[in-house]
Amino acid sequence: MKIKIKKIVLSTKSKIQFIDITKKIVQLVKKTDMGYVLVFAQHTTTALWVNENEKGLLTDIKKKIESFAPQNDFYNHKCDRNNASSHLQSLLFENPIYIPIVSGKLLLGTHQSCFFVELDGARKKREIIVQIISQ
Repeated sequence: MKIKIKKIVLSTKSKIQFIDITKKIVQLVKKTDMGYVLVFAQHTTTALWVNENEKGLLTDIKKKIESFAPQNDFYNHKCDRNNASSHLQSLLFENPIYIPIVSGKLLLGTHQSCFFVELDGARKKREIIVQIISQ
């Protein structure tokens, strides 16, 4: 078994933002014959998911996220960013995600894309670990 560790570094521009990272992951796994990739966000106010990259759907998801844990002052978690809602919102999603690899390709469905989800932006540096496990 071979294990490679790579990193994707992003900056975000808004409080809630969805960034399609599929192409970045594809580039990292293209020389992998058979295995899987683990993608892990190193932040407690972010998430990862596999879903469809369709504008209307993303708008619907953003509205649902905001309604689940709105920005308020009534949370017990207090810090300089007043980001308790971001921590709670991250509970809705996956972290990490696993994707099979065959012949250097991610085995994603026709409409599936990999997303990094920012819930506490804007941030200058967000890091995603990409661990490629192959035979």
